[in-house]
Amino acid sequence: MAPGPAPKPKEQRRNRNPKLRGEWVDLEPLEAPVLEPANPRWCAAGRRIWEAFRADPVSAQLSSIDVQVLKETMRDWNRLEPSEQRLRLTQLGATPAGRRSLRWRSPVETETVRKAEAQAQVKRLRVVAPEQEQAE
Repeated sequence: MAPGPAPKPKEQRRNRNPKLRGEWVDLEPLEAPVLEPANPRWCAAGRRIWEAFRADPVSAQLSSIDVQVLKETMRDWNRLEPSEQRLRLTQLGATPAGRRSLRWRSPVETETVRKAEAQAQVKRLRVVAPEQEQAE
């Protein structure tokens, strides 16, 4: 099966509607943690998750209210149902589905997208008919 036509350049494409959820945000690796260290009174699982958040670039995107929700979640971790735990982590961007919903790309995902875009660059070729010999 022959491949279809090459995609048009962005400026010539017909669908110019703005994205409903906005553009993707490429998260940069953290130079230093944004969040404070975990509270030693939290359960072990809550402290581990908090420390993972501290090291993750997602923490740089959290607002002050997000940090408060995260603190309350870690404080009450053992008392929450598993479905509530999963829901809160997803809403804060701690899961792949949560990051997709928020349109955040981790540094690894950003690198993968850049490599895919570089490979997808299509060179436009022009077919030229050979010159015909002039009849003498």
